[in-house]
Amino acid sequence: MASFFLELKSLCKSYKFLLLIMILLLLQLVFIQQAISENKRDERIRLDERKEIIRLNRLLLDSFERDWERGLLNITPEQYEAALKYYQYRVKLAEELYDFYIRQDWLAYNRQTAITALLVWEHSLQNYSPQPQEYFGEDWSQITSKLQIPLFDLHPRVVPHFSYRNDQAPPFMLDFISSLDLAETSLPPTGAHDTSPWAYLFNFLRSGFPRILGAIVLLMTVNILHRDKNFGTVKTTLSAPPSRGRYLFRKLTLGFAAGISVTVLPQVPAFLILGIKHGFRGLGYPVLVDRYVLSNFTVFPANTHFTGFLDANLSKIPNSIDIARLEFFDFIPLWQFLGLAAVQILFFILFCTALAMLISVLVKNEVIAHLVAAGIFAVGSALGKIVSALSTTAWDLFSKADVVPLLEGSLASSYPSSLLTLALASILLVTAGAVIFRRQDIISN
Repeated sequence: MASFFLELKSLCKSYKFLLLIMILLLLQLVFIQQAISENKRDERIRLDERKEIIRLNRLLLDSFERDWERGLLNITPEQYEAALKYYQYRVKLAEELYDFYIRQDWLAYNRQTAITALLVWEHSLQNYSPQPQEYFGEDWSQITSKLQIPLFDLHPRVVPHFSYRNDQAPPFMLDFISSLDLAETSLPPTGAHDTSPWAYLFNFLRSGFPRILGAIVLLMTVNILHRDKNFGTVKTTLSAPPSRGRYLFRKLTLGFAAGISVTVLPQVPAFLILGIKHGFRGLGYPVLVDRYVLSNFTVFPANTHFTGFLDANLSKIPNSIDIARLEFFDFIPLWQFLGLAAVQILFFILFCTALAMLISVLVKNEVIAHLVAAGIFAVGSALGKIVSALSTTAWDLFSKADVVPLLEGSLASSYPSSLLTLALASILLVTAGAVIFRRQDIISN
């Protein structure tokens, strides 16, 4: 074991290791700078949206009162009074929402956001099914008492309506479902450009990290056998009793550890710096997971035909999604999501290490081995574009690094099938490498 760590230490002292670390650090620096810039824009948009919501609700209230005075509303005085209270409450709600945002009272802000979305769902989608009571069933009374939502008996003519097909989930419905869990926390609103440490890690896993993870691991480990050949230690090692299979397994383990090190170490300084700046809270952020994708080997074919996404804090929910799909959506704490993501990333690193090991066995020239590894990564990453039927499926192996959308149910493969195919591919690559390595004449070379 001591010799293993000494060898790993030697590997991590190489110029290539330091170069790859620097590449990842620079990538994160660019990602963070872009996120800071975009986050400022998001802040301005949120404030403008809050102001616009106040203006629109005041406009609706004034318009409603004018229409009543002109006799344009065919409703009774009792119905008018009920609707007037509703419009006044919406104005009050919008003003409080803006005030809570300015004062950073996030517990109250999250609660008001959930109530706002619910009122639209309940009263502006009156011809839409399911209504909140139907959708939540036995939990509905608990939700209304928790949020302290006032009851409004409104005439259908006094509230503007939105039309959606009953097989689609409208944004207001998705907004409420996504904000319901956040309403119980004091966490600030977040999104795709949040630079608090845990949110940044999630966003980096979605946008920056998957693009180069395969290349980083392949380039780090593809010459792991060439090092022993160059130093002449391979002949000494293989002349001793340990078998070639055991030697190769040791090198695979060493490459796996080096691959983990080169991908994890650059995250540490970025995480600590952002944590010192923003604080380390945020592990409890509710993020979306598709329970069907998490527990089954197949996915719904429609998952590959989304036209767009609705941002739900850190998560992305497909627009115009079939209402039947919502039963599979669940919001879990961020730490649980990161745990699931970490398992798949480890399997992906193992697959890349096994692939690099096979290249190292087959290609004797170290420089050519690096070029072959880069070429395989380029072709593998473009496989979904070359053969569209395989795009993000279980057999599109290099897409398995894109674990966040996979867990959200946006890819054409599931979590168990991805782990299984990565494991099978790793076993086949290691087996092929071992068979070829046993037949090679290394000691006499």
